Amino acid sequence: MKVAITFESNWQKAKVVLQDIGNRNCVHLSEVAEQSVRRESQRHLIFYRDFKPWVFTKVQENGGQLTIRYLCGLSGRRESEEKIWEVGLPQFQASSDIRFAYPTTRFYQESGQQPQDEQGNESLRGRS
Repeated sequence: MKVAITFESNWQKAKVVLQDIGNRNCVHLSEVAEQSVRRESQRHLIFYRDFKPWVFTKVQENGGQLTIRYLCGLSGRRESEEKIWEVGLPQFQASSDIRFAYPTTRFYQESGQQPQDEQGNESLRGRS
């Protein structure tokens, strides 16, 4: 599950929030089940050190991306993702230093230039 946050966000705090949610809401395997999954994963060339939830950090063009990897039942991925979002959204909303990222365009002007609109015409905003 991927969460995009702005570059200005406190990514360490967002990562801790996701890690805590993952620890509380993921499937925890018994030792016997974990050994069985390890055997099967080796047959399919999938290697993990452990099966605890894990949050990965990556930089994207629109901000940071946090990806949580966690175990869930075969038919429960949609429900588990919904549960994580429903628990996580209020926590992210309560944090003034975490903001979701989305594609944006920023325009910069050199000092002394008149602001222009999207077609390159002088904007009325810069006039006094």
